Amino acid sequence: FSHFLPLTSVMLKMNFLVTATLFLILSHSFAFTFKTRPSVGRSTFLMSGQPDHISQLCTDISPMGNAILLDVREVDEFTAGHFADASNEPLSALSTGTFPTDRNTGEAIKPDSKIYIHCKMGGRAMQAADLLTRMGYNDVTPIRECFQELVDMKISPLVSAD
Repeated sequence: FSHFLPLTSVMLKMNFLVTATLFLILSHSFAFTFKTRPSVGRSTFLMSGQPDHISQLCTDISPMGNAILLDVREVDEFTAGHFADASNEPLSALSTGTFPTDRNTGEAIKPDSKIYIHCKMGGRAMQAADLLTRMGYNDVTPIRECFQELVDMKISPLVSAD
C-alpha cells in the first residue's frame, strides 16, 4: 500500500482545494443585498443575487414597465393567492382559443405585447407560451421558476384570499 500513499495525499489536497473554491463561489453567490425598486411606491424588494431574467421581469412588470404578467393557473388557484400585477387566464381557457385579457383594461392583450407567463410549477407556463405563439403573440416568455420561488423573490406584492 505504500505506493498509494503519495496519490492519496495529492487527492486529499485537491479535494480540499475544490471544496474551498466551491465554498467561496457559493458564499459569494448567496450573499444577497436588498434594495427597493425605485419605480414602485410599495415595499417590494429585489435581491441583487437573483437571476438576471427575474430582475428584468421585475423591471418589465413594474408600473413604469411595458410587460404583462400572465398567470395561467386555474381561477381557484389564482383566487387563493396571486401577484397584484398579474392577469389571470387559465390554460384551460387558452386551450379553447380564448385570447388572454389585460387586467388593467379588460381588453384582449395585443399580439405585440411583451408577456411573461407563470403557473404553479412551470409546465403550464410552457404550454401556454406555445399556445400563445401559435395564436400570433410574438414576445412570450414562460417563467421556469415555480410560483413559490417567485413569491420568495418578491417579484410583485402578493394578494391572498385571507
